[in-house]
Amino acid sequence: MGLTAWVIFSKGLAACANSIVTAGSMVVKINFPKVCLVIAAMGQALVELLVRILLTGLVFCFFGFVPAAQSWLFAIMILPLFLLTLGLGFFLALLAGLFRDVINMVTLLTTYLMFLLPVAYPLPESGLFARLNRYNPLSHIIVACRQVVLYGRVNDWQGYVWSALFCLLMFLGAWRLFYLVEGKIAERI
Repeated sequence: MGLTAWVIFSKGLAACANSIVTAGSMVVKINFPKVCLVIAAMGQALVELLVRILLTGLVFCFFGFVPAAQSWLFAIMILPLFLLTLGLGFFLALLAGLFRDVINMVTLLTTYLMFLLPVAYPLPESGLFARLNRYNPLSHIIVACRQVVLYGRVNDWQGYVWSALFCLLMFLGAWRLFYLVEGKIAERI
């Protein structure tokens, strides 16, 4: 389940970072809110997440695993990850308009970040990775999403709530920055 939650972050971040550069000729010729491009790019990741949830459900059925009754909370608990991805996507879309290599760096860094986070393995209790994951908002959100589907509970509500607040603030700040700078980026593309 951690990989299912990770997909919306990694795919969404790459698509958002590439959104304005991909639509370069349209951005220059047509006057429209550029924020639509980034949000539409995030929609691609959302569709992939829905397909992955469906396939995960089929795997659960095949192996006879019954998810917890609170599994429906996954849809609500993934919202901070969606906001964080959009917020970082706004910022990276602006950077990609200036520096084209940002798109390649995003793909490379998200691949390495996946191995630092408890996406495919349980949350470590001690050591360097435990300290890194204690202060990483992605870690709290991914673990909470996995726990609510598999066990029907979240062990660290405080970490999840602080991470959700951070994600909301990141989204609002990046959205505001995007609105302030989007006109200047259109000239650079």
